[in-house]
Amino acid sequence: MSKSIPEKNTLEYSDYLDEIIEELTAVKSTLKRGNMRKENRKEVNNLQNAITALRHLKRRNNRKLDDESKILLNNRPKKLNENFGHDMIKDFLRGICHEDK
Repeated sequence: MSKSIPEKNTLEYSDYLDEIIEELTAVKSTLKRGNMRKENRKEVNNLQNAITALRHLKRRNNRKLDDESKILLNNRPKKLNENFGHDMIKDFLRGICHEDK
């Protein structure tokens, strides 16, 4: 895991956190097996707390990404159809498509 940490609020950061979560889950599952599992329960608990914290960071990052994409969608230029009116609404509800001119 010698990669540099990606910048926050990017999709790469979410992927990076996901990789770390998967690796910690794999380590946790190895500690839960075998004769020493009772002695490793505190370590397993600490790993689970770390996984929970990373999932929280990932959710927060994904929320930021979703918010940014919604802002971009709302700020895009919108086309105004000048022919839009009563007849267009009736045809739309009847299932008749009109080509944009």
